[in-house]
Amino acid sequence: MDSSSAILLFKAGMIEQALACYIIVVPESVEKELTRPGREGAEFFLMICSQGRMVTGNATEEADENAGLSPEKLGPGERDVLSLYAQGKGDFIVVDDKKAAQVCIKKKIPYVNALLLVRIFADSGRITRESYSAAFEKLTRIGWYSERIVSFARSCERERISDFFP
Repeated sequence: MDSSSAILLFKAGMIEQALACYIIVVPESVEKELTRPGREGAEFFLMICSQGRMVTGNATEEADENAGLSPEKLGPGERDVLSLYAQGKGDFIVVDDKKAAQVCIKKKIPYVNALLLVRIFADSGRITRESYSAAFEKLTRIGWYSERIVSFARSCERERISDFFP
């Protein structure tokens, strides 16, 4: 998971649900960003990382090269998330960065964003429709989602996202 996705889920009140449903792996660069003093949610992320509820992995340059990742096109967190996936540390990626999503599409890496993850929680019966509606609405207000992304997350067929169900 990248930092923007974790922060969005935190702000929408859905990070605990994500932690309950998945083993979340973040690279060290993302952990540092999430726990930076003064950042909203930093104390929460520091607590869950210290408790081992969010797993920190080490991205490597070798994995970047093997994955064909171009470091100048991605931020360090997104590059490191893709590196961890290339090392086999995860079944899919949660990312809210457009460039990283484009890499996932190009490399055929399964990924979702925070908005779609909330839809997955609802469709898999992990949260109520009321919780889904509130979180989805909040994410559309605070996230940088295009109308196309919002429309897809709202109306995609259940079968297209069922592989991501917890």
